[in-house]
Amino acid sequence: MRYGRPGLAGSDPLPGSEVERERSALWAAQQLRDLLQSAEVAPPYVLVSSSLGAWILGLYARTWPDELAGAVLVDPTMRVPWPDEVLRGPVVEDGGSGGIRFPLAACYDELRERPSPPISRSVVVSSSVGRLVRDPPENPWYEPLALEQVDELWQGFQRDRARHLSATQVLAHTAGHFVHRDAPELVSLVTRAVVDAAHAGGHLQLSATELEQSGGYLAGRAD
Repeated sequence: MRYGRPGLAGSDPLPGSEVERERSALWAAQQLRDLLQSAEVAPPYVLVSSSLGAWILGLYARTWPDELAGAVLVDPTMRVPWPDEVLRGPVVEDGGSGGIRFPLAACYDELRERPSPPISRSVVVSSSVGRLVRDPPENPWYEPLALEQVDELWQGFQRDRARHLSATQVLAHTAGHFVHRDAPELVSLVTRAVVDAAHAGGHLQLSATELEQSGGYLAGRAD
């Protein structure tokens, strides 16, 4: 089962009266839980997130840990802010017009105050090293830092997230931020491995050969 937040993946945008309202990542986690309950999908769950969805997944894990059997975080957004010299807007508009408006400072405070616990059978699937240098963004939001510095920071954020969750880290060979679009076989392979381990009640097993064939490699394994 998959879902799209308001304004994303075919979901309706928020109604006009709600568009300008800022909401926390925990609100979005509660919305996901309400949706699962309404659809009568019983826990435990293996949750898969991409980018900013990692905030929601992490807060779900902190708030309802017994409902999670595993997790896959695809190139997760960092849980701490960018350095001060990288200027960011005060609000992230999730999916553009009609999407959730996440206030950055409040969300980072929320993530710091309610850190996710280690998640059994969890994998961080990270975009490839150097992808920002190879494919520079049109908007130079990263200035005054160089792209090489930003790429190094991003990869550091990925390692941090894997350590924080006691997760295995898989790196894509060439995929960009949306790894599930650029290397769908890789994300599918990892997700299936997590689901299989959850069903069996055992440890996660990932084949280096299969990862290589799917466009990635093992960068770090959970203890």
